[in-house]
Amino acid sequence: MTFQFGVQLDAGKEGERELDDFFREQCGITIDTVGLKVDKRGIDRVFRWPSGKVATVEYKTDFKAAKTRNAFIETISVSSTNKPGWALTSEAQVLVYFIPEARDIHIFDMYLLKSMVEWTAAQGFRTGRASNNGYYTEGILVPLDWLLARTWLIESLKWELPDKGDANGMG
Repeated sequence: MTFQFGVQLDAGKEGERELDDFFREQCGITIDTVGLKVDKRGIDRVFRWPSGKVATVEYKTDFKAAKTRNAFIETISVSSTNKPGWALTSEAQVLVYFIPEARDIHIFDMYLLKSMVEWTAAQGFRTGRASNNGYYTEGILVPLDWLLARTWLIESLKWELPDKGDANGMG
């Protein structure tokens, strides 16, 4: 199956909007968007908590993880140039990994997650590829249960949606 970059980008942007809404409304976090120069460093947002804590954040939306129960940890972003993936290059402090179909949000310490990439590959987990036009993206398929049991997980949240039958969301 070939992914179309524009379609994937649009779906990812929708996931970002949903995450922004969730963190603002449910967690009281002020969210700053970033410019292209900062985005190229693997930073999508800057979170500011009411307590004064600040963190740089990268969002990843995974549309397959609910079905496969694997997280895609990208190690090669563009195969034709051998460009390293986000798991090796992101400068964000925190990874927010969103699985929309399950409404799961997993928050990881990016530094610790990055430090485990080579070790995880040595565990014998399969790798996967997503084909694009003229290149592919490659990553390690890490079982979610295994990944979530590790110390680099900061928190997991279940995003409860309001009852669609009630316009006020009060069920």
